[in-house]
Amino acid sequence: MSETKIMFLGLKPYLAILKNRNLFIILIAEETRLFIGAFLTWFLPILTYEIGGAILLATLYTIQYSMPFLVLIISSVLADVLGRKAILLAGRCITWLASVLILVAYVFKNPIALLGVYVLISLFTQAIDNIIGVIVMESLPKEVLGRAASMFTVITMIVASSGSILYGWLMTWVDVLYLLIMMVVVRLFLLPLYLMIEETGRRMERRFKRTVDEVIDRFKSILRPSTYSFPIALYIVYTIPGALTSGIVCPYFWPFFREVCGLTPLLLSIASTCADLATAIGNLIGGILVDKYGPLRTLMIYNIIVSPALVAFSLAPNPIPIVAYSISSGSSGLSNVASFKYVRLITRDEDRAMILGVLTTIGYLSRVPGPLIGAYLWNISPILPFLISATDVFIRLPLLIYMKAKLKL
Repeated sequence: MSETKIMFLGLKPYLAILKNRNLFIILIAEETRLFIGAFLTWFLPILTYEIGGAILLATLYTIQYSMPFLVLIISSVLADVLGRKAILLAGRCITWLASVLILVAYVFKNPIALLGVYVLISLFTQAIDNIIGVIVMESLPKEVLGRAASMFTVITMIVASSGSILYGWLMTWVDVLYLLIMMVVVRLFLLPLYLMIEETGRRMERRFKRTVDEVIDRFKSILRPSTYSFPIALYIVYTIPGALTSGIVCPYFWPFFREVCGLTPLLLSIASTCADLATAIGNLIGGILVDKYGPLRTLMIYNIIVSPALVAFSLAPNPIPIVAYSISSGSSGLSNVASFKYVRLITRDEDRAMILGVLTTIGYLSRVPGPLIGAYLWNISPILPFLISATDVFIRLPLLIYMKAKLKL
């Protein structure tokens, strides 16, 4: 086989995502939307911390983690019944309102506006991500899903890193107010693009005349002990400790950079860019590893990497925290792709959106105690949230070994 042909075969999964109509539209709309607001990754937690300190930050993150279950399962079921496109468009319209409220919060330093931001983000962002994930799953053949999905995430991370560093630099020259106004306007004009997406759920809607009773019956059947529910249950057990520790540390990465490491907005954007690029690389590598070795081995590698990175982040002097945060973010790319592939392998087409909504809801509910625990630890010492969270490897790694022994994945 010629070298050119080998290279083509290696690139084929990545070319498939660019030729697919739905994924191309999603890439244009989502990546433009992300580019224009990438700086919010670090700007919003710092704005919240500056307005109300660690307690306000913990309170709003607790609200953000506790509310998604109100929409996640409902939106997932509606996406199965009414189609993915309508739910995606409605969700994006609502999250546009969150962009408006961020502008209001910045201008008036208003914690009530911030509350509205976190509530809307909580209720709809993950639900939208799930719907997009289902569209991606259903728009690609499963044989190329791992690498194609990793490419989707790589592009996202590159766009996010570019947008973050550009806006971090612009903040040294332009008032943040004008950047926020531009974000609101551009995101508004992106909304019509979602109308161009082709529905992927109609086939299932015609096959399954879904009523509320039918959905409840299917959900109960999934909960009953069986060979189908067993890998789902194991994944839930795996998710809970990691979600809890994620809730403990996630609100405090950027305040740590700002308050402990003393980073300027430009350096914060550089740290965000490094993390996004690392995540992109992690997703690219994760796609290859998942397709070759399976999702469970890839999750093992992730857990082995992320805990030492958290320890280094909290204890080492500058600039090592930036490097450690980038390593942690890069390893999360392995986890993202592996989890994506795992759910795809263990679920049926007719249940996938609902199960994904259930799994994500459990993950969010498991995060709920985390921010307040993190605030308590932060007020003792800013390094404690990260050191405590690093210990979850001692629970999750043995569980993955057990899952690998029991499941043929």
